[in-house]
Amino acid sequence: MIPKKLGIFNMMEFIVAEITEDLFLMNSFQICQCDKCKTDVIIMALNKLPARYVITEKGRIFTEIETCKSQYKVDVLKAVIESIETVRARPSHPPQKMKSSVPDGIEDPNQVEAFLDELEDIINKKSTKNN
Repeated sequence: MIPKKLGIFNMMEFIVAEITEDLFLMNSFQICQCDKCKTDVIIMALNKLPARYVITEKGRIFTEIETCKSQYKVDVLKAVIESIETVRARPSHPPQKMKSSVPDGIEDPNQVEAFLDELEDIINKKSTKNN
């Protein structure tokens, strides 16, 4: 085991967690929104992808630049989506009512539309930032 004081970090963990969170927010996969299911998706996706360990700021920047390449994005997105489908089909807990990704208190259709527009803006900003 690598001592934490060495400052070694797997950038892939951050990338997969961020993409998973974005996909869960969209809720188009109709998957349980609990932390257990999110964690299962992240772990499955990480096991399908190569690690990207960094220790320096230069390594972190290089890895972030690599993530902007189209094929890299496709590979990560594919691994996360496959993992979502697996967890949705076979969650590691008994079936339960899915938690909504829409915040409590939003019932008016206009509020829902505003929420979805705001979510789309957040995703677009992240995409623009990474390009």
